[in-house]
Amino acid sequence: MFVFKVCDGGATPAVEVPVTAELLIGRSVGAGHCALTDANAGRQAAKVVAIGGRFHLEDLGSRNPTVIRGVGKLSKGERIELVRGMVIEIGRSTLEVAGGPDEAELDPERTLTGDELGSATLVAGAGFSPRDDKTDPADLGLSPSASDESTSRPTRGRAPAPPPAPPPPPRAPAAPQRPTPVPPPATAPAPRTPPTAPPVPAAQARPPTAPPPSSGTLAPAVRPSAEPEAQPQLVGKGTVQFNAKAADKLAVLGALRGARPRLVIVNDADRRIVGIEVGEFVVARESGECRLAHPGVSQPHAKITFVPQTLSFQVEDMGSMNQTLLGAVALNPRVPQPLQPESLLRFGPIEAVFVVARDSSNEPLPEARYAAAVQILTADQSITAQQAQIALADAAASKGERHAGEALMLAGAVSARAWTRAFELAATHRPGSAAAGAAKSKKGLVIALIALVALLAAAAALWFFRGALGLG
Repeated sequence: MFVFKVCDGGATPAVEVPVTAELLIGRSVGAGHCALTDANAGRQAAKVVAIGGRFHLEDLGSRNPTVIRGVGKLSKGERIELVRGMVIEIGRSTLEVAGGPDEAELDPERTLTGDELGSATLVAGAGFSPRDDKTDPADLGLSPSASDESTSRPTRGRAPAPPPAPPPPPRAPAAPQRPTPVPPPATAPAPRTPPTAPPVPAAQARPPTAPPPSSGTLAPAVRPSAEPEAQPQLVGKGTVQFNAKAADKLAVLGALRGARPRLVIVNDADRRIVGIEVGEFVVARESGECRLAHPGVSQPHAKITFVPQTLSFQVEDMGSMNQTLLGAVALNPRVPQPLQPESLLRFGPIEAVFVVARDSSNEPLPEARYAAAVQILTADQSITAQQAQIALADAAASKGERHAGEALMLAGAVSARAWTRAFELAATHRPGSAAAGAAKSKKGLVIALIALVALLAAAAALWFFRGALGLG
């Protein structure tokens, strides 16, 4: 049977939904239908209809139209037949047609009405092969010829065949070209054996682990247990190795601990550091690896996932009530987004900063960038010089366990947003530029004071000698 491999809002892995007649697709379709949580999908974007024993997709005229990859947009009420490998785009969601119709789903005895015949082939798509069993209008109502019987293919969507009164169709002259019009029983199986013989050696020649050639672009990968031994994948300039089957769990755990990921919770009543020591780190109100006892935090709220193949991290909202924000962007539910070092997160009303010691190349982040961020905060007068000195000394005493920004946020000297902004600006900060700017400003202030004193002295002298000058 046909199934939709649904990537809701681009989320992976895909979820399989069986294709049935009158199947609705959208955000508000109810139980038993293909429900999407993508905010860009219509409430009822499309539906599946059965015409002549075959499934067709019909656009219902939502704000964002239904798009067939390789074909184009469907207008309201327009239909297209579902074929294996077709990819349907609704908003940010994709639905790939996989599988194939069972014989029970195809009704060869069903007679199409005039409306169904007119709407059965509304759209012809580039990139999809046309049906090989389409019937010319001249053949409707005729009994199958001898050449049709040799193909052993049922006629779908035709009316019941009346007695062969009309002359034979144009294909009939091809019959005299056969060696014998009526082959004897002994030679009858000969024409049918060649089509069945080649698939057997072809199936044996193809490796059992190779995917079928007709599978779609989003077909699931081969099971790791069936894969041959592969060469290890080098990640991070050869410093860490991961097997293709991800069997070495100790290496994955070692890479996670080497990155030292953590969350810095920055709230007036809750300031602490929570280490990320598992591959799936859940943030929730009452349970999980990070518990935030606040009514604005859901149960569960969000999840941070470690991707060992790329040494990267992702954050995903788990359908929370008050949303999860990455920077200033609210995340769609169940759609992972990449995390960068010193990313600003917000779980409901609680702000936090994601901290990691290494980047995706498995290279340690330079300490000069943290020092530059402290200089920027000092130049902006967000912190005092004494606070900056204490934070830098605390970071040096921790021997890399925490940086100066963490000390400032835990002490309440700066907010999470102020620190992440300073860290972002530090990427293009030149060493000493803040100190040079401060020195320049101080020099200008001294010059202005000297000029003011000189002006006051001149005014006093003018007043004292006003009599001699004849001014008073």
